[in-house]
Amino acid sequence: MISQSEIHSRINQIWQIFTAAGVTDPLTIIENLAYFFLWEEFQIGDLYDVSSSRRQLLESLQSSRGGFMPIDLLPDLMNKLPDLKGLPDIKQLVPQFTGSLGISGYLQIGRAVHGLLQEYSPTAQIFNEALPEFLERIEPGGRYFTPRHLTRWAASLLELFPGVRLADFACGSGGFLVATTEELPQVTGVEISPNWARLAFTNCLLHNIKKPDIRIDNSLSIFGKREKETKFDCILMNPPFGARVDESLVNMAFDFKLSGRSETVLTALAFNHLAELGKMVVFLPSGSLFANSGGEQILREGWIENGELSAVISFPKDSFQPYSQTPTHALLIEKKARPEFINWFFRPRFDGFTSGRNRQPDPENNDLPLIQTALQKRNIITEYWMSPDKQKGLMGE
Repeated sequence: MISQSEIHSRINQIWQIFTAAGVTDPLTIIENLAYFFLWEEFQIGDLYDVSSSRRQLLESLQSSRGGFMPIDLLPDLMNKLPDLKGLPDIKQLVPQFTGSLGISGYLQIGRAVHGLLQEYSPTAQIFNEALPEFLERIEPGGRYFTPRHLTRWAASLLELFPGVRLADFACGSGGFLVATTEELPQVTGVEISPNWARLAFTNCLLHNIKKPDIRIDNSLSIFGKREKETKFDCILMNPPFGARVDESLVNMAFDFKLSGRSETVLTALAFNHLAELGKMVVFLPSGSLFANSGGEQILREGWIENGELSAVISFPKDSFQPYSQTPTHALLIEKKARPEFINWFFRPRFDGFTSGRNRQPDPENNDLPLIQTALQKRNIITEYWMSPDKQKGLMGE
Protein backbone atom coordinates (compact mmCIF):
# COMPACT_ATOMS: atom_id res chain seq x y z
CA MET A 1 0.00 0.00 0.00
CA ILE A 2 1.35 3.40 -0.92
CA SER A 3 0.33 6.76 0.51
CA GLN A 4 -1.93 9.32 -1.16
CA SER A 5 1.02 11.67 -1.60
CA GLU A 6 2.97 8.92 -3.36
CA ILE A 7 -0.01 8.19 -5.61
CA HIS A 8 -0.09 11.86 -6.53
CA SER A 9 3.65 11.82 -7.19
CA ARG A 10 3.42 8.72 -9.39
CA ILE A 11 0.53 10.16 -11.41
CA ASN A 12 2.51 13.37 -11.81
CA GLN A 13 5.42 11.37 -13.28
CA ILE A 14 3.05 9.78 -15.80
CA TRP A 15 1.60 13.22 -16.51
CA GLN A 16 5.07 14.47 -17.43
CA ILE A 17 5.37 11.81 -20.14
CA PHE A 18 2.37 13.35 -21.87
CA THR A 19 3.49 16.96 -21.49
CA ALA A 20 7.00 16.13 -22.73
CA ALA A 21 5.39 14.72 -25.88
CA GLY A 22 3.35 17.90 -26.37
CA VAL A 23 0.04 16.62 -24.96
CA THR A 24 -0.86 19.26 -22.37
CA ASP A 25 -4.66 19.39 -22.18
CA PRO A 26 -5.62 17.88 -18.78
CA LEU A 27 -8.87 16.37 -20.03
CA THR A 28 -7.07 14.68 -22.94
CA ILE A 29 -4.48 13.22 -20.57
CA ILE A 30 -7.14 11.91 -18.19
CA GLU A 31 -9.00 10.31 -21.09
CA ASN A 32 -5.78 8.62 -22.24
CA LEU A 33 -5.24 7.32 -18.72
CA ALA A 34 -8.82 6.02 -18.74
CA TYR A 35 -7.79 3.79 -21.65
CA PHE A 36 -5.06 2.14 -19.58
CA PHE A 37 -7.17 1.94 -16.41
CA LEU A 38 -9.73 -0.12 -18.33
CA TRP A 39 -6.93 -2.19 -19.85
CA GLU A 40 -5.66 -3.02 -16.35
CA GLU A 41 -9.04 -3.56 -14.72
CA PHE A 42 -10.27 -5.99 -17.37
CA GLN A 43 -6.85 -7.54 -18.14
CA ILE A 44 -6.99 -6.97 -21.87
CA GLY A 45 -4.05 -8.65 -23.59
CA ASP A 46 -0.37 -8.55 -22.63
CA LEU A 47 0.90 -5.05 -23.20
CA TYR A 48 4.01 -4.99 -21.08
CA ASP A 49 6.15 -7.97 -22.01
CA VAL A 50 6.83 -6.87 -25.57
CA SER A 51 9.58 -8.86 -27.21
CA SER A 52 11.95 -7.14 -29.62
CA SER A 53 10.43 -9.09 -32.53
CA ARG A 54 6.89 -8.03 -31.62
CA ARG A 55 8.00 -4.45 -31.21
CA GLN A 56 9.53 -4.57 -34.69
CA LEU A 57 6.20 -5.85 -35.98
CA LEU A 58 4.34 -2.98 -34.28
CA GLU A 59 6.79 -0.47 -35.71
CA SER A 60 6.36 -2.01 -39.16
CA LEU A 61 2.58 -1.72 -38.85
CA GLN A 62 2.97 1.87 -37.71
CA SER A 63 4.99 2.67 -40.81
CA SER A 64 2.65 0.89 -43.22
CA ARG A 65 -0.46 2.53 -41.74
CA GLY A 66 1.05 5.99 -41.80
CA GLY A 67 1.01 6.24 -38.01
CA PHE A 68 0.56 4.27 -34.81
CA MET A 69 -2.90 2.78 -34.25
CA PRO A 70 -3.38 1.71 -30.61
CA ILE A 71 -5.34 -1.42 -29.79
CA ASP A 72 -9.12 -0.89 -29.70
CA LEU A 73 -10.54 -1.93 -26.31
CA LEU A 74 -14.13 -2.29 -27.50
CA PRO A 75 -14.10 -5.92 -28.77
CA ASP A 76 -12.49 -7.24 -25.57
CA LEU A 77 -14.78 -5.19 -23.33
CA MET A 78 -17.89 -6.49 -25.10
CA ASN A 79 -16.62 -10.07 -24.80
CA LYS A 80 -16.12 -9.63 -21.05
CA LEU A 81 -19.28 -7.54 -20.52
CA PRO A 82 -21.91 -8.76 -23.03
CA ASP A 83 -24.55 -6.30 -21.78
CA LEU A 84 -22.55 -3.44 -23.28
CA LYS A 85 -23.67 -4.50 -26.76
CA GLY A 86 -27.10 -3.02 -26.11
CA LEU A 87 -25.89 0.49 -25.30
CA PRO A 88 -26.76 2.94 -28.11
CA ASP A 89 -23.53 4.98 -27.91
CA ILE A 90 -21.10 2.18 -27.04
CA LYS A 91 -18.74 2.80 -29.98
CA GLN A 92 -18.21 6.40 -28.86
CA LEU A 93 -17.95 5.63 -25.13
CA VAL A 94 -14.77 3.55 -25.06
CA PRO A 95 -11.71 5.81 -24.53
CA GLN A 96 -8.95 5.80 -27.12
CA PHE A 97 -5.21 6.39 -26.79
CA THR A 98 -3.62 9.37 -28.57
CA GLY A 99 -1.80 7.75 -31.49
CA SER A 100 0.56 10.71 -31.92
CA LEU A 101 2.54 9.52 -28.88
CA GLY A 102 3.69 6.51 -30.89
CA ILE A 103 4.63 3.03 -29.75
CA SER A 104 7.29 4.25 -27.31
CA GLY A 105 4.87 6.55 -25.51
CA TYR A 106 2.19 3.88 -25.58
CA LEU A 107 4.41 1.30 -23.90
CA GLN A 108 6.03 3.77 -21.49
CA ILE A 109 2.71 5.08 -20.18
CA GLY A 110 1.16 1.62 -20.11
CA ARG A 111 3.99 0.24 -17.98
CA ALA A 112 3.84 3.24 -15.64
CA VAL A 113 0.09 2.83 -15.10
CA HIS A 114 0.58 -0.91 -14.62
CA GLY A 115 3.20 -0.27 -11.92
CA LEU A 116 0.97 2.24 -10.13
CA LEU A 117 -2.08 -0.01 -10.08
CA GLN A 118 -0.06 -3.08 -9.08
CA GLU A 119 0.98 -1.28 -5.90
CA TYR A 120 -2.32 0.46 -5.22
CA SER A 121 -5.21 -1.84 -6.02
CA PRO A 122 -8.43 0.27 -5.83
CA THR A 123 -8.29 1.31 -9.48
CA ALA A 124 -11.74 2.90 -9.23
CA GLN A 125 -10.72 5.08 -6.30
CA ILE A 126 -7.63 6.42 -8.06
CA PHE A 127 -9.60 7.22 -11.20
CA ASN A 128 -12.54 8.83 -9.41
CA GLU A 129 -10.68 10.71 -6.66
CA ALA A 130 -6.98 11.14 -7.48
CA LEU A 131 -7.13 12.08 -11.17
CA PRO A 132 -9.62 14.97 -10.69
CA GLU A 133 -7.00 16.77 -8.60
CA PHE A 134 -5.01 17.34 -11.80
CA LEU A 135 -7.80 19.35 -13.44
CA GLU A 136 -7.21 22.77 -11.92
CA ARG A 137 -9.53 24.91 -13.99
CA ILE A 138 -13.05 24.97 -15.33
CA GLU A 139 -13.27 23.34 -18.75
CA PRO A 140 -15.30 24.79 -21.66
CA GLY A 141 -19.02 24.71 -20.95
CA GLY A 142 -18.47 25.31 -17.24
CA ARG A 143 -17.51 21.69 -16.60
CA TYR A 144 -15.40 20.57 -13.67
CA PHE A 145 -15.16 17.58 -11.37
CA THR A 146 -17.72 17.92 -8.57
CA PRO A 147 -15.72 17.46 -5.33
CA ARG A 148 -16.00 13.81 -4.42
CA HIS A 149 -16.72 14.35 -0.74
CA LEU A 150 -19.82 16.27 -1.86
CA THR A 151 -20.98 13.61 -4.33
CA ARG A 152 -20.73 10.95 -1.60
CA TRP A 153 -22.54 13.15 0.89
CA ALA A 154 -25.34 13.94 -1.58
CA ALA A 155 -25.80 10.23 -2.34
CA SER A 156 -26.04 9.52 1.40
CA LEU A 157 -29.19 11.68 1.58
CA LEU A 158 -31.05 9.33 -0.77
CA GLU A 159 -32.35 5.85 -0.05
CA LEU A 160 -30.29 3.92 -2.58
CA PHE A 161 -30.47 0.14 -2.74
CA PRO A 162 -30.09 -2.51 -5.47
CA GLY A 163 -32.85 -2.09 -8.02
CA VAL A 164 -33.19 1.67 -7.62
CA ARG A 165 -33.23 3.60 -10.90
CA LEU A 166 -30.58 6.34 -10.55
CA ALA A 167 -29.93 9.11 -13.08
CA ASP A 168 -27.87 12.24 -13.63
CA PHE A 169 -28.99 14.48 -16.51
CA ALA A 170 -25.64 16.33 -16.63
CA CYS A 171 -23.32 13.54 -15.55
CA GLY A 172 -19.87 14.89 -16.45
CA SER A 173 -17.32 12.31 -15.30
CA GLY A 174 -19.95 10.22 -13.50
CA GLY A 175 -19.03 11.25 -9.96
CA PHE A 176 -22.64 11.08 -8.74
CA LEU A 177 -23.36 7.80 -10.53
CA VAL A 178 -20.62 5.98 -8.61
CA ALA A 179 -21.06 7.81 -5.28
CA THR A 180 -23.37 5.31 -3.62
CA THR A 181 -21.95 2.50 -1.50
CA GLU A 182 -24.71 0.23 -2.81
CA GLU A 183 -24.10 -1.77 -5.96
CA LEU A 184 -26.52 -0.52 -8.59
CA PRO A 185 -26.49 -2.79 -11.66
CA GLN A 186 -27.55 -0.03 -14.03
CA VAL A 187 -27.45 3.76 -13.92
CA THR A 188 -28.34 6.40 -16.50
CA GLY A 189 -26.23 9.45 -17.25
CA VAL A 190 -26.49 12.04 -20.01
CA GLU A 191 -23.53 14.17 -21.12
CA ILE A 192 -23.36 16.38 -24.19
CA SER A 193 -19.54 16.24 -24.37
CA PRO A 194 -18.17 12.95 -25.79
CA ASN A 195 -14.91 13.40 -23.84
CA TRP A 196 -16.67 13.70 -20.50
CA ALA A 197 -19.09 10.90 -21.41
CA ARG A 198 -16.12 8.57 -21.93
CA LEU A 199 -14.84 9.46 -18.46
CA ALA A 200 -18.27 8.70 -16.98
CA PHE A 201 -18.42 5.37 -18.81
CA THR A 202 -14.94 4.42 -17.57
CA ASN A 203 -15.75 5.51 -14.02
CA CYS A 204 -18.86 3.33 -13.95
CA LEU A 205 -17.11 0.24 -15.33
CA LEU A 206 -14.30 0.61 -12.79
CA HIS A 207 -16.95 0.77 -10.04
CA ASN A 208 -18.44 -2.55 -11.14
CA ILE A 209 -21.47 -1.08 -12.90
CA LYS A 210 -21.72 -3.64 -15.68
CA LYS A 211 -24.13 -1.76 -17.95
CA PRO A 212 -23.75 2.00 -17.51
CA ASP A 213 -26.37 3.65 -19.69
CA ILE A 214 -24.36 6.74 -20.66
CA ARG A 215 -25.90 8.84 -23.45
CA ILE A 216 -23.95 11.35 -25.53
CA ASP A 217 -26.61 13.95 -26.21
CA ASN A 218 -28.58 16.85 -24.78
CA SER A 219 -30.88 15.71 -21.96
CA LEU A 220 -33.68 17.79 -23.42
CA SER A 221 -33.45 15.89 -26.71
CA ILE A 222 -33.66 12.51 -24.97
CA PHE A 223 -36.05 13.02 -22.07
CA GLY A 224 -37.90 15.99 -23.48
CA LYS A 225 -38.89 14.21 -26.68
CA ARG A 226 -37.98 10.55 -27.19
CA GLU A 227 -38.43 9.25 -23.63
CA LYS A 228 -40.95 11.59 -22.03
CA GLU A 229 -42.49 8.84 -19.89
CA THR A 230 -39.25 7.45 -18.42
CA LYS A 231 -39.09 7.81 -14.62
CA PHE A 232 -36.27 7.44 -12.09
CA ASP A 233 -36.40 6.71 -8.36
CA CYS A 234 -33.43 8.91 -7.53
CA ILE A 235 -31.65 11.74 -9.33
CA LEU A 236 -28.33 13.39 -8.43
CA MET A 237 -27.14 16.36 -10.43
CA ASN A 238 -24.78 19.35 -10.51
CA PRO A 239 -25.91 21.04 -13.75
CA PRO A 240 -23.85 23.67 -15.56
CA PHE A 241 -24.71 27.17 -14.34
CA GLY A 242 -25.65 30.11 -16.51
CA ALA A 243 -25.67 28.63 -20.02
CA ARG A 244 -28.48 29.66 -22.32
CA VAL A 245 -30.65 26.83 -23.61
CA ASP A 246 -32.03 26.38 -27.12
CA GLU A 247 -35.62 27.61 -26.81
CA SER A 248 -36.88 25.10 -29.37
CA LEU A 249 -35.64 22.23 -27.19
CA VAL A 250 -37.27 23.79 -24.13
CA ASN A 251 -40.61 24.17 -25.90
CA MET A 252 -40.42 20.57 -27.05
CA ALA A 253 -39.74 19.28 -23.52
CA PHE A 254 -42.36 21.19 -21.53
CA ASP A 255 -46.06 21.82 -21.96
CA PHE A 256 -45.72 25.19 -20.22
CA LYS A 257 -43.63 28.25 -20.95
CA LEU A 258 -40.19 27.89 -19.41
CA SER A 259 -37.31 30.01 -20.58
CA GLY A 260 -34.12 30.44 -18.65
CA ARG A 261 -30.70 29.15 -17.91
CA SER A 262 -29.35 25.63 -18.11
CA GLU A 263 -29.60 24.91 -14.38
CA THR A 264 -33.27 25.94 -14.33
CA VAL A 265 -34.28 23.93 -17.37
CA LEU A 266 -32.33 20.78 -16.43
CA THR A 267 -33.68 20.81 -12.87
CA ALA A 268 -37.24 21.16 -14.16
CA LEU A 269 -36.63 18.29 -16.59
CA ALA A 270 -35.20 16.11 -13.83
CA PHE A 271 -38.17 16.84 -11.56
CA ASN A 272 -40.56 15.85 -14.37
CA HIS A 273 -38.81 12.48 -14.64
CA LEU A 274 -38.73 11.78 -10.91
CA ALA A 275 -41.00 8.87 -10.02
CA GLU A 276 -43.73 9.20 -7.42
CA LEU A 277 -42.09 9.13 -3.96
CA GLY A 278 -38.73 9.58 -5.67
CA LYS A 279 -35.97 11.84 -4.32
CA MET A 280 -33.42 14.10 -5.93
CA VAL A 281 -30.47 16.18 -4.76
CA VAL A 282 -29.43 18.97 -7.09
CA PHE A 283 -26.73 21.63 -6.69
CA LEU A 284 -27.95 25.08 -7.74
CA PRO A 285 -26.81 28.72 -7.61
CA SER A 286 -28.59 31.35 -5.53
CA GLY A 287 -30.58 32.61 -8.50
CA SER A 288 -32.62 29.41 -8.61
CA LEU A 289 -33.82 30.15 -5.08
CA PHE A 290 -34.23 33.90 -5.12
CA ALA A 291 -34.41 35.25 -8.71
CA ASN A 292 -37.69 36.76 -9.86
CA SER A 293 -37.50 35.70 -13.50
CA GLY A 294 -40.28 33.54 -14.87
CA GLY A 295 -38.24 30.36 -15.24
CA GLU A 296 -37.03 30.29 -11.65
CA GLN A 297 -40.47 31.14 -10.27
CA ILE A 298 -42.10 28.33 -12.24
CA LEU A 299 -39.43 25.94 -11.02
CA ARG A 300 -40.00 26.85 -7.37
CA GLU A 301 -43.78 26.61 -7.73
CA GLY A 302 -43.36 23.09 -9.09
CA TRP A 303 -41.35 22.03 -6.05
CA ILE A 304 -44.09 23.24 -3.72
CA GLU A 305 -47.20 22.24 -5.67
CA ASN A 306 -46.07 18.86 -6.99
CA GLY A 307 -43.55 17.77 -4.41
CA GLU A 308 -41.70 18.69 -1.27
CA LEU A 309 -38.62 20.88 -0.98
CA SER A 310 -37.33 19.07 2.10
CA ALA A 311 -34.07 20.90 2.68
CA VAL A 312 -31.78 23.62 1.39
CA ILE A 313 -28.09 23.41 2.34
CA SER A 314 -25.94 26.45 1.53
CA PHE A 315 -22.35 25.28 1.06
CA PRO A 316 -19.33 27.16 2.48
CA LYS A 317 -17.90 29.60 -0.07
CA ASP A 318 -14.80 27.51 -0.86
CA SER A 319 -16.53 24.14 -1.26
CA PHE A 320 -15.98 24.13 -5.02
CA GLN A 321 -12.46 25.54 -5.09
CA PRO A 322 -10.29 25.68 -7.15
CA TYR A 323 -12.99 25.75 -9.83
CA SER A 324 -15.60 28.18 -8.57
CA GLN A 325 -16.66 30.44 -5.73
CA THR A 326 -20.22 30.84 -6.98
CA PRO A 327 -22.59 30.57 -3.97
CA THR A 328 -24.04 27.08 -4.32
CA HIS A 329 -26.83 25.25 -2.53
CA ALA A 330 -27.85 21.60 -2.34
CA LEU A 331 -31.60 21.04 -2.58
CA LEU A 332 -33.26 17.84 -1.40
CA ILE A 333 -36.55 17.47 -3.27
CA GLU A 334 -39.11 14.68 -2.99
CA LYS A 335 -41.98 13.80 -5.32
CA LYS A 336 -44.98 13.60 -3.04
CA ALA A 337 -48.38 15.24 -3.21
CA ARG A 338 -48.75 15.87 0.53
CA PRO A 339 -45.60 17.10 2.29
CA GLU A 340 -45.10 15.66 5.75
CA PHE A 341 -42.17 17.58 7.18
CA ILE A 342 -41.03 21.12 7.70
CA ASN A 343 -38.49 22.58 5.29
CA TRP A 344 -34.96 22.62 6.67
CA PHE A 345 -32.46 25.34 5.83
CA PHE A 346 -28.81 24.75 6.71
CA ARG A 347 -25.76 26.93 6.28
CA PRO A 348 -22.76 24.81 7.33
CA ARG A 349 -19.55 26.59 8.19
CA PHE A 350 -17.28 23.66 7.37
CA ASP A 351 -17.35 20.80 4.85
CA GLY A 352 -14.38 18.72 5.99
CA PHE A 353 -11.73 20.55 3.95
CA THR A 354 -9.62 23.62 4.55
CA SER A 355 -10.48 26.93 2.87
CA GLY A 356 -8.72 28.36 -0.19
CA ARG A 357 -7.73 26.95 -3.57
CA ASN A 358 -5.36 24.29 -2.24
CA ARG A 359 -7.93 22.43 -0.16
CA GLN A 360 -6.77 19.71 2.22
CA PRO A 361 -8.82 17.21 4.27
CA ASP A 362 -9.87 18.62 7.65
CA PRO A 363 -12.15 15.96 9.18
CA GLU A 364 -12.30 17.70 12.56
CA ASN A 365 -14.23 20.58 10.99
CA ASN A 366 -17.10 19.04 9.08
CA ASP A 367 -20.78 19.91 9.53
CA LEU A 368 -22.04 17.71 6.69
CA PRO A 369 -22.43 14.48 8.73
CA LEU A 370 -24.67 16.34 11.20
CA ILE A 371 -26.88 17.52 8.36
CA GLN A 372 -26.97 14.01 6.92
CA THR A 373 -28.13 12.59 10.26
CA ALA A 374 -30.73 15.31 10.75
CA LEU A 375 -32.29 14.68 7.35
CA GLN A 376 -32.23 10.90 7.72
CA LYS A 377 -34.02 11.17 11.09
CA ARG A 378 -36.42 13.99 10.29
CA ASN A 379 -39.36 11.60 10.01
CA ILE A 380 -39.01 10.44 13.63
CA ILE A 381 -38.19 13.69 15.40
CA THR A 382 -40.35 16.71 16.05
CA GLU A 383 -37.75 19.03 17.51
CA TYR A 384 -34.36 20.17 16.36
CA TRP A 385 -32.18 17.80 18.36
CA MET A 386 -28.71 19.27 17.93
CA SER A 387 -27.04 21.32 20.65
CA PRO A 388 -27.54 25.11 20.58
CA ASP A 389 -23.93 25.67 19.51
CA LYS A 390 -24.22 23.27 16.59
CA GLN A 391 -27.64 24.65 15.65
CA LYS A 392 -26.32 28.19 15.61
CA GLY A 393 -23.45 27.27 13.31
CA LEU A 394 -25.48 25.21 10.86
CA MET A 395 -28.20 27.80 10.57
CA GLY A 396 -25.63 30.48 9.74
CA GLU A 397 -26.46 32.67 12.74
